[in-house]
Amino acid sequence: MRFSKAVVRGRVAILILTVILMIPAVFGMLETRINYDMLNYLPDDMDTVIGQNALLEDFGKGAFSFIVVENMPEKDVAALQEKLESVEHVETVLWYNSLMDTSIPMQLLPDKLYDAFNTGDATMMAVFFDTATSADETMDAIREIRSIAGKQCFVSGMSALVTDLKDLCEQEEPIYVAIAVVLACVAMMLFLDSWLIPFVFLASIGAAILLNLGITGGSPERIDRIKGDRSELVSTRVDDYLLVGAGGGSQYGTAYVGDAAHDFSDKTVYLTADLDMGGSSNWTPIGGLYPMDRDNTERVIVAYFNGTLDGQGHRITNLFCDRYAEKGYAYSQGVGLIGHMGDLYDGEAAPETAPAVRNLSVSGSIYGRRMVGGIVGRTGSIPTGIYLENCANHASVKNTDSKGVGGIVGAGWSEGAIVNCYNTGSVTTASICG
Repeated sequence: MRFSKAVVRGRVAILILTVILMIPAVFGMLETRINYDMLNYLPDDMDTVIGQNALLEDFGKGAFSFIVVENMPEKDVAALQEKLESVEHVETVLWYNSLMDTSIPMQLLPDKLYDAFNTGDATMMAVFFDTATSADETMDAIREIRSIAGKQCFVSGMSALVTDLKDLCEQEEPIYVAIAVVLACVAMMLFLDSWLIPFVFLASIGAAILLNLGITGGSPERIDRIKGDRSELVSTRVDDYLLVGAGGGSQYGTAYVGDAAHDFSDKTVYLTADLDMGGSSNWTPIGGLYPMDRDNTERVIVAYFNGTLDGQGHRITNLFCDRYAEKGYAYSQGVGLIGHMGDLYDGEAAPETAPAVRNLSVSGSIYGRRMVGGIVGRTGSIPTGIYLENCANHASVKNTDSKGVGGIVGAGWSEGAIVNCYNTGSVTTASICG
């Protein structure tokens, strides 16, 4: 009762506060992303999820669609195939031209094979994507394919179905919501004493929904957002050294040491797409202590990552990292996707936010001497501790000396937490294994 009376007495202040909060809530709602990727909601041990992950990680293929082309000459179909292959996230387009030149008549194929891809005046091609069935990138690719293909082509498959469902929902949802609001208003105006009550009631519900979306939607953090891709992860090259951050650091003897202004403290890097690292270019870990090349092992990089890397559910595949693990290379420690996180430079104050890695998976191979991990090679003794959440390592991890190796973290000196992380990659060591 007291609470109710307090609300009534402060109704004007509550109303003003609500209106003020609705302004930033609008921007938060606009940032809210609806996830249509159904596989994200299924258990990791489900056959469908296991198969999808195997396709992506082992074969570089995720979603696929079939395109039926009607009344189009074979040379035009071949030209269409080339255009579709240039669409982002299209990995392969299979058609007759993939096997034989179009100068050779298709009718020479065995009847069973010919009939599987042709009927009447229509022919079919298969399109494979390097992203998951319901991923945003796949749906964008489906839309681009349709714009290229034109009215003579029909795109089918689960990815096309999810794309149509999403577009249909976004197109018709406002209509049904408006109808529901109008009917609710009419019903309440007929059965309630005051005609004003329905509008106050619906306005309060609308404000609550807006505030909820504005608070829970959008980016999980509001700290100096950096929309990241591979260029954000492999930091700027300075004097033949790759450092964490855009520049900074100083030369001390044979070591190039980063600085506090460029370690991403209280900043977050977001992955906005799956990253295929190619499997051949030698990855420079984000932070760590290791030589940059085999021919000059005394010149080393020393750098720390103290920010947050949020993969937003994306995969980093085909990561190849060989930081010269032979025993002759003393400075090969802190090796992984992130080599060294959670330590401070001289005179640096601890960040307000604990360094963290979350919501990503890694596959490939990672090789170093000491403190080698699939996600993080080494965590330091930063006062805030470190935090790893929702991370998976599928990469093979190997070290050749003591001081730690592990699928998620190679070695740790800090407090913190590792939550909902798992490893399926092989872990090989000559000494301590964690």
